[in-house]
Amino acid sequence: MFNYFEDRFTVIYDKLLKEIHETHQIEENILYGLCEFVAVSRLRGKSFRDLMLKSSQDLMKELMISNYRMIKIHNPNNEMVKKISSDKELENIILN
Repeated sequence: MFNYFEDRFTVIYDKLLKEIHETHQIEENILYGLCEFVAVSRLRGKSFRDLMLKSSQDLMKELMISNYRMIKIHNPNNEMVKKISSDKELENIILN
């Protein structure tokens, strides 16, 4: 996937440099290509992968807590509800 975007950027790279040097302006389609390249380059980095991992972990935690709360409301006699006394305890269980 990255190769596709990098190859596309290679085509406009020389034109981009020429426009900046000669006119100090960038055509809209060249600017779009530059933005596309920068965005895809960001995906390659470790910081982005770490951010995505943390975001998915946070989302999973929130979903599990929400699911627990729904079970607690609709089925207070559920075994899991009886074993876990608070949302904080549930959060600790999820994190561990």
